Amino acid sequence: MATVHEAKVLVDELVTILQHGAIGLTVNEVIKAGSLGHGTAVPGDFDLDLVIYSSDVNAIEIRDIGARGERTPYGDIDTGYGKYLHRLRSFLGSSVPGVTLNKAKPHAVNFSYGGIDVDLLVSPIWPDQSTFWKFLQDVDQDQIFDFSVNASKWQVEFFSDEKQVSSQVKEFIKRAKAWRNKKWSHSNVGKPKSYFLSLLVLKAYENARERGVSTSLIARETTVDLKKIVKDHRNARIHWERFYHFQGPAGTSYPRLYVPGYPRILDPANPTNNLYETGFGKRHDYDKGDGNWAELVANIDTIDLTKSVEEMHAVQ
Repeated sequence: MATVHEAKVLVDELVTILQHGAIGLTVNEVIKAGSLGHGTAVPGDFDLDLVIYSSDVNAIEIRDIGARGERTPYGDIDTGYGKYLHRLRSFLGSSVPGVTLNKAKPHAVNFSYGGIDVDLLVSPIWPDQSTFWKFLQDVDQDQIFDFSVNASKWQVEFFSDEKQVSSQVKEFIKRAKAWRNKKWSHSNVGKPKSYFLSLLVLKAYENARERGVSTSLIARETTVDLKKIVKDHRNARIHWERFYHFQGPAGTSYPRLYVPGYPRILDPANPTNNLYETGFGKRHDYDKGDGNWAELVANIDTIDLTKSVEEMHAVQ
């Protein structure tokens, strides 16, 4: 099993390969997203996303044609994200020693490299968040999820802001992930996704801090608040409004893109992404009983953020 440091070295190798290889599209920027990019990785679960921002990728085409793309009579994918992912998959499989290609995903090339699992994705270039959000106003609700990868760079910025996400709360996030990995070691049913779980822990930490909890008690009280959030999830009203920028180009008024109604747990980098729905990997499966939340609700009382990552891994 690779250590976090070893995984970072492997990731840097991959970034260099993608930046300088003949991969079939222009590489303007490569963002290390996922747990490694957010600084919340735990050994054995690196949750690595690499996102290529490319001037070749056409957002309007993806909106109008569809993210998966269409196949030509010759079987090639020539539209949407699909044509770029097809090129990347061919490049990795033929030109990068040590890569093992895994089952194809609709929005990513999934592969193993040096013992770590990687999702490679592509995104159009956006000059700023306001431009991206303005574009999303003309995207059908059923297509919004197709553009969530576009916000990856701003997710990384959010987690890189020490004032917003401190090293202390990142440690609690790592502990929560270690707990999740132990609890869901034999099944992925109802397993919360890493980014979603990170935001739940962050909100619980913020709630505890707002009550003036001392440093000596913050781990315990963050645990208490996390349990409250999960058990009362149907009333979730979680967002980071101070991180959103509501001014468009040239100072014009910019409308809020909050998803309508409650419950909602909004991505701080993309207020159209309601993680209440997408945080378990599936959408629109939360209206009967606890839906996708059922397993998390059933297990949440066993979490204890006063325990270290090592102690979480050791729990039977």
